[in-house]
Amino acid sequence: MKCERCPFETENKKSISNHLRFGCNFGRDYQAEHYLRNRQTLLERHRTYRLKVKTEIYSLLGNVCAECGFTDKRALQIDHVHGGGYKHRKLAGSNYYQQILQEVRKRTGKYRLLCANCNFIQGILLGYRKSIWN
Repeated sequence: MKCERCPFETENKKSISNHLRFGCNFGRDYQAEHYLRNRQTLLERHRTYRLKVKTEIYSLLGNVCAECGFTDKRALQIDHVHGGGYKHRKLAGSNYYQQILQEVRKRTGKYRLLCANCNFIQGILLGYRKSIWN
C-alpha cells in the first residue's frame, strides 16, 4: 500500500527515513511508536553516552577547578570563558556536550572547569548573577 504523500510502501519499515523526507504521517507515526516502545532503553543509552562525553571533556580540561584546584567531579561545572553558556545550551539542545567536546579537542580555550562556588562567584563578578552581599 502506498502512502498518500510519498512514493514509498507503508509496510516497508526500512524506508522510514524516506517517509520522513517526504513528511508523510507514516514516518512520524512510526517514530512516535518506536520511541514509546523503547523509551527506557533510549533514555538510558542517551544518559550513558552523555556521561561518556562529559567524562572525556572533564579529562581534557584536567578534572580540576581552574580557580581553586577543587577536584570533586560532583561539583565541577563547565564554564564558558567568554560567557554565553545559557544561550549555547538552549541553541545546541541535545548536542550541547558534543559541541563542547569538539571545541575542547581543538584547544580553543573557550571552556574551563570551575567548581560550583567559583562559577557562581564568577557570574557575580561578570554581572550576570546577583548577590545580596553586593
